[in-house]
Amino acid sequence: MTRRVLLPGILFAILLGALAGCKGEEPVALSALLEKEKNPARGTDFGEGFDRSLAVLDELASQKQDPAVGTGAILARARAHLDLLVAALLTEDPALYEKLKARLSWRLERPLTDPRNFQLLAQDLLESFRLVGREAAASPDARKSAEALALFSDGIQGILFRNKSRYFQGRDAVAAFPELRYLDDLMAVRDLVHESLRRDGAPAGNWQNITLTVVGRVCPPVAARYLAQLCSTPAALADPAKDDYCTTDFAVFPEAMRKEAGKQLEAQCHGGGGGEDAVKAYYTAAFDRLAKEADSLPVPTRDVVRKLSVSRDAAFGAIHMLFSGIIQQ
Repeated sequence: MTRRVLLPGILFAILLGALAGCKGEEPVALSALLEKEKNPARGTDFGEGFDRSLAVLDELASQKQDPAVGTGAILARARAHLDLLVAALLTEDPALYEKLKARLSWRLERPLTDPRNFQLLAQDLLESFRLVGREAAASPDARKSAEALALFSDGIQGILFRNKSRYFQGRDAVAAFPELRYLDDLMAVRDLVHESLRRDGAPAGNWQNITLTVVGRVCPPVAARYLAQLCSTPAALADPAKDDYCTTDFAVFPEAMRKEAGKQLEAQCHGGGGGEDAVKAYYTAAFDRLAKEADSLPVPTRDVVRKLSVSRDAAFGAIHMLFSGIIQQ
């Protein structure tokens, strides 16, 4: 069962009274308190201020006076936990991972990127968003946001697996909401740098994941065809006994074959011969939007985005490798 850190009832009552204003006025509405606390991670370092806001949301989520406020508090709390999960993933900060586990009451020994661990945490958040989707019939905006965040929580697990369709579907869902688009952008800049430069073997030894995750985000069918084209050739078979096993080493392919595949990728990705430029423009726009919204991001997330931006051009070199067929040394 998930443990929630509850603000003591007396303290909660005092807080409501303190917000009432002058003597004789009605106590502040629960909805006003929710509005005040609904973005716990905004501009914070996930420290004491974050904890205080979540304690209030825990109380609001459990109160029975106003069901709509309760549902809104559950949504706000789940969003805060999702912000914490994304921050822990991007920063690779074990302290943030430990905080997330404590908030969700999971005892997990392996790293966040262990497939089982990541799935358990994402599924925990998924169920919270699904609950809001079921309970928020009277609040269509909350219901729609919760449904999009549920798709995102489900799809984000795709960072660890080859099939990216649910991952892209979840990112499309949040990108449709101006206030949630930052989640799509954060995963975009993370994927660009991680897959192109940081994953084992990158770039030439990670060409498949660069194709599927980075180029595939911009033009999925074309990226899939590119991968199938190279992996259907004899040069791609690292083990002749396994016809479906494609080499992870881009250098195995003859240069002429890489260049020909790259020409087709360039021509087909967004058409008009602008494939590589289209991919670069997509990720540049994500970085630009995040820079404009920096003050609204949690501090650790904002800091890691700035660090990722320094590696943007180097990551674009890996994209050029696919489109030109030239291996970056």
